[in-house]
Amino acid sequence: MTAFLGWPLGVLLSAVASTIGVVGKILLKLSFQRPGAGRLLWGCGMLCIVALNPFLCISAYNFAPQSLLAPMGGLCVVWNTVFSPWILDEPLRARDIIGAACIFVGCIVVSITGGHETHKIPVDELASHFLSVQFIVYFSLFVLTSLILRFYSAAAFHPSRAANGSLPHMHVKCRVCLSILAGSLSGQLYCMTALLRLLQNGVGVLFTTPLAYAVGAGAIFFALSGLHLLSMALQLYDALFVIYLYESTLMAVGAISGICFFGDMDNVSVLRWVLYFVGIGTIFVGVGVISHGESLKLRAKSLPIEKSDATQTLLA
Repeated sequence: MTAFLGWPLGVLLSAVASTIGVVGKILLKLSFQRPGAGRLLWGCGMLCIVALNPFLCISAYNFAPQSLLAPMGGLCVVWNTVFSPWILDEPLRARDIIGAACIFVGCIVVSITGGHETHKIPVDELASHFLSVQFIVYFSLFVLTSLILRFYSAAAFHPSRAANGSLPHMHVKCRVCLSILAGSLSGQLYCMTALLRLLQNGVGVLFTTPLAYAVGAGAIFFALSGLHLLSMALQLYDALFVIYLYESTLMAVGAISGICFFGDMDNVSVLRWVLYFVGIGTIFVGVGVISHGESLKLRAKSLPIEKSDATQTLLA
């Protein structure tokens, strides 16, 4: 029982949270399709999305390392593939099954091979995590990469028609950079996770150091800035294109930042390192297969993704 109250419980809570989140989003969609029970379905959906899903997600980070839980975001695609045909009568294609199977297998591989140990962070040791060599190298690369992505996506922040009639913000390079930048900011989960680890020492202890306030501000900044850029990208570009790059970047950066900040895999063998990244790669392949299939379906129907559709795709 004691062994279960660790990373297995964290992974279980993460899986349950993703399931509840997907169910909540499906209920929201049903509320627009069934006017008679619309309010009830909408209320239940919002309860799942706004209250139950965040509570379980935050609870999961108390039991399992960030590098283990960040890739589990891919499970949302699996549950959506399972529930949508059953509840919403949406067609299920072979490509969807293959993609969902890849994601599911990848999540299992990550959960088995990733680091499993979590430790409380004493307040007086919080600064040492930010000053470790591996985190300084990681954060320096993150800042440099963010500046480069911001430079190449500058046209998206002020979309306009150029003198020659072209639309610079519609270039592929601009789309890719903005989507990756949004996912990279949202993937800086170590501030939120550090706060949860600090809270394990007691609420009163948390407010004994100014650095804890800075960490809390960082958690809010990364979350809001990532969502702001995601919203901007969805207003300008196709949802499938944006979401694939956003989710893939978020999972990768969330895993890597957890490894660098917390040292989640310091005591892991080389074989487990290799298998861990194979698992993450398998998740990316699954997301790509499903996203590419959706893109082909829309092209075949010659139906552009409108903003409302983009929001629904993100929810799904």
